[in-house]
Order: sequence, then C-alpha cells, then structure tokens
Amino acid sequence: MTRSAVFATAGHVDHGKSALVRALTGIEPDRWDEERRRGMTLDLGFAWTTLAEQVDVAFVDVPGHERYVPTMLAGAGSVAGVLFIVAADEGWAAQSTEHLEGLRALGVRDGILVITKSDLMEPELAEAEARERLDDAGFAGIRSVAVSALTGAGLDELRAEMLALARRLPEPHPDGDVRLWLDRSFSISGAGTVVTGTLTDGTLRVGDELELRGLQGADPRRVRIRGLQTAGQERESVSGASRVAVNLRNVPPHEAPRGSQLLSPDAFLRPEVIDVRLDADRDRMPAACVVHIGTASLQARLRPLDAHHMRMTFDVPLPVRIGDRMVLRDPGQHIVLGAAVVLDPDPPALRRRGAAKHRAAALTEYSTAPDAAVLLRDKRLVRIDVLRKMGCVALPAAIDGWCLDPSYRKVLESQLADLVAADVQADADSRGVSLGAAQRHLDLPSRAVLLELLTDDLTVTDGHIVSEHHAVMSPASTAAMQRFAVEVAGKRFYSPEAPRLRELGLDASTLGVLCRHGHLVDLGRGIYLTPDAIEEAATLLSALDGAFSLGEARIALGTTRRIAVPLMEHLQRTGRTRRMGGDKHAIRPPSTEGETR
Repeated sequence: MTRSAVFATAGHVDHGKSALVRALTGIEPDRWDEERRRGMTLDLGFAWTTLAEQVDVAFVDVPGHERYVPTMLAGAGSVAGVLFIVAADEGWAAQSTEHLEGLRALGVRDGILVITKSDLMEPELAEAEARERLDDAGFAGIRSVAVSALTGAGLDELRAEMLALARRLPEPHPDGDVRLWLDRSFSISGAGTVVTGTLTDGTLRVGDELELRGLQGADPRRVRIRGLQTAGQERESVSGASRVAVNLRNVPPHEAPRGSQLLSPDAFLRPEVIDVRLDADRDRMPAACVVHIGTASLQARLRPLDAHHMRMTFDVPLPVRIGDRMVLRDPGQHIVLGAAVVLDPDPPALRRRGAAKHRAAALTEYSTAPDAAVLLRDKRLVRIDVLRKMGCVALPAAIDGWCLDPSYRKVLESQLADLVAADVQADADSRGVSLGAAQRHLDLPSRAVLLELLTDDLTVTDGHIVSEHHAVMSPASTAAMQRFAVEVAGKRFYSPEAPRLRELGLDASTLGVLCRHGHLVDLGRGIYLTPDAIEEAATLLSALDGAFSLGEARIALGTTRRIAVPLMEHLQRTGRTRRMGGDKHAIRPPSTEGETR
C-alpha cells in the first residue's frame, strides 16, 4: 500500500533549499521567472518524488528571505515534518532562527537537519552550531545528513532518512473530515480553476461536493470536484497526507485565494471568537496581532484571561477545532511572538464582573485534544453535532440531539424535585408543574431533555409533573369529597346537578382536584361518579344476557337517561364495552380487554 508524506523545507535564504529539492526530485520548485533570475524562492514551491517501499514524498519549498516569513508560515502550516537546511559554508543565519521560531510555534517537532553545500566546506562546524540551536527548540535528537546538491554526495543517505521520517510521522485519518487550506489558485485553459493545498486528513473524490470558504467574510458556497491530481498523476481519489491539486467547477480563481478552505460540508464550526492557551510570553503580546493558521493570515484582537489563556476575536469566522495551533506575529514586524492552541471554539460570553477570571480557571481543565467529557463538565449541556464539529470522536449518548454532563444531570434532577415539592407545598391541590414551566425554570433546550430528568417519584399527568406527594389532598378538598359522599349515599348511580354541586362547595376547581386524585370520574356533560360506582355498573351490565340497548342498560342500572348516556359513552371510551350492530352494546370479555385498548 502506498504511503504519502509532505515535508517542508526551512532555512536561510540562499542556503540551497530549492537546489536540494531539485536534486531529490528533478522538479524545479522555483515557479516564477523572477525567482529563477534572482536565485531565491519568493513564493511557495512544490515538488514530489517516490522513495523506496512505495512512499510518496511531496515538498513545500518555502522562501528563506526575511520579507517572506508569512509565506514560509503558510507553507509549513499543514506539514508535520521538516528538512531544516543549513549551508556548510555559511552556518546558522538570521532566517534560520526565524524559521526555527516559526516551526516551533507551528508545533512541528520532527524532521532532518540537512547540511548543504558540503562540497564547499567541511560540514562539522555548521552541524554542531545548528544542532545546538535545534536542541534548544525541541528538535533534540533529530538525524542529520551532509549533502551536496551539486555532486550528489549524501543524497542516498538523505533519502533513507526521509523514508524513516515518513514512517514515523502520525498516521493520517482517511475517513476524517476534509479541511484543505488553499495555497494557490490559478486557471488552466480548457479545465478552469485549479486550487492546491496540503491535505492532512480525509479523502477527496472526484464528484464530491465541498464547502468553499474564504477570508473575506462572504457566505460559503458549495463546489464540486471536477478532477484531482497528486504527484503529477490524475486520480479519482486522494487521501492525506498529500499535496493535491483540485479542479473545481464554476469557480473563478479570485474566489479561492490563499487562505481559503475546502471543507467537508457542515463539519466545522466557524467561530469569530475562540479561547486559546498561550505558548508565548504574555508580556510581549500586543492588543492585536497577526494570526497564521493553515495557509491563512489574518488580524486578531486579544483579551488576556490570565497568564496562560486568552480570548481571541477575528473579523471573519474560521473553521478551527480544539488542538489547532496558530502562530502569532507582530503586525508591524516579521517577529514571531509565539503560538496559541485552540481550547474552545464555542466559548461563552463574558458579561459579568469577574467572568474572565472564572473562564480562565475553567480553561485550566481543558485538554489540547478534543475531549467531550471535559467540554461537558464545563458547558454542562451541548448539542452532539457541536461536539462533533469541535473534533470530538468519542461522543456520549444524546437526548434529542443534546449531551448532558452526568454531574449536571443530578443537579437538574434535584432542582426539578425541589420545584415540584415547592408547588405541592404552596398548594396541595395543584395540578402539578406544567412541562413548559419546568422547562423554562431549568433553562432546558428540549422537552425530551426535561422528561429524561423524571425520577421514580415524578410522573407526568395531563401535561403536568406531579409527585407522590400529590396523593394527599388539602383539608378543604377532603371535606368537599366527604360532602359529595354523604350526598350520594344510598343513591346508586346518582350525580348531583350543577346547582346542587355549587351548594355543596364543589366548584369546577374542586371537582378537578377530586378527579386528579382519583376520587371522582368526570363522565362529561356535568356528570361525576365515583370509581366504585363505575365498576359496579360494569358488573351489573355483564350479567345481562348478550347484547343490550341503552334503554336496557338504563333499566338494569336503575338510573336516568341523564346518567346512562355519559356512563355508557365512558365505558365504551375506556374499552369496557363495545358497539354491536344497530344500537346494541356488549361488555368486552376480560381476556380481550387489554388487546383492544
């Protein structure tokens, strides 16, 4: 199986980066006439070769001149390995330091030290000085090779080291989301617009639809891949890590400048405000700086939260994820100030006094790798699609699309229980807390999340949450039920009419309480019977021979039509009886009663 890797070159101007790439690949990385005339790289150059064991290696040849540090950062922003170039005849130089600071800020920690022009001077002194600088910057232990692009000396050894470097770099994720930072866009006659970039993860396929997003704040547009090329070969699909050229349909080159992105649709948040962990001296940080991420370069305003954390605000949204590294540069100079790592691409607003301090304390718990558990502990309730867009892979179970922190769930359950208990204490005859009121009180985004909080002693009745404490009525309601019982005593299937109910103190509210507590059943039409009376009616009707009419039922029950009609409707509605042909009814056999409800 073919494996691919992308390396950046780095080093001082005229130390032989482009000549080395040309010797390794046979490809001229200096694309412009001006570059070839002046003998120096002004823009990004690209070349590729195949090593042994089917390992394809692409090179991003970055400019070494101090004026082109931003271009260097754009080229190295999407690679994991570097060939650090130092010329044997000149040794360590000014842009060597600037490139090293940029690589350190980008988080590049693996590569090969290449001492070029070894045919002009013995390489030992240049190697010793370079290794000392590299060791101090986190590149301790990387291999070094002395080469001559002119004579070819050392190139085979360098190829072997490149093969080893390609093997040990992190494996890309071919099934991951695509985020291709574009570094070039141009038009080819007969083909249209072609854009290029370094694909780190995911897979591009001919015919795929992607989102094209720029840095001008314009709305994203959907684009379709017309063709793909990598290492000079047409391909139907390309997976990371690879240099790739993408032919897009109906996109003019000016709409896809350097810094634009091709993204898997709906796979990324695009915040304008993020919280970051600072990998730099905060005292050196201005109120605004230039931020480099991928191939993009843009202005950002900075708000310190504490010595190690900062809130960053952009003028345009960016597709960032937790763990992304950004290089911070002084806007008036070419100085690299340091780096920042994205901790939260969806931070809360800071509105209250002391909010920045509390936010900084929360961020100390954040990891530089996406961790849903950490995010939930801080945010408490998050949409699962937001966690996914932040880069989380191991996702918790969701309730109606929402993920709930386990500790916060216990808090909400307790608050809901307290809310219902307070409702009962305020009014023992309350219908309970309405679902809408409970959802608003707990500030929940979904009714389904609320229902998930119901514990064993809470149930929903008629759209209201009630507890076992609702089984106890108020003394006034208890007295009203006693008066009703005295009124109907000895009068089978009798329900007082409305005027008499009012005389007994049984208004609509009190009758509703008695029905909710199960002491009365509302048959409709102003008729109220006790549950015992309804059971007795069913027993008497079951004794009738076969089907019976309404009139026969009324006679059997010894009641009036006023009572018999709503009573029979109730028995049919609750599945105790069924309609036969004509106006006949029949009691359902107990064995089939559960099947028909």
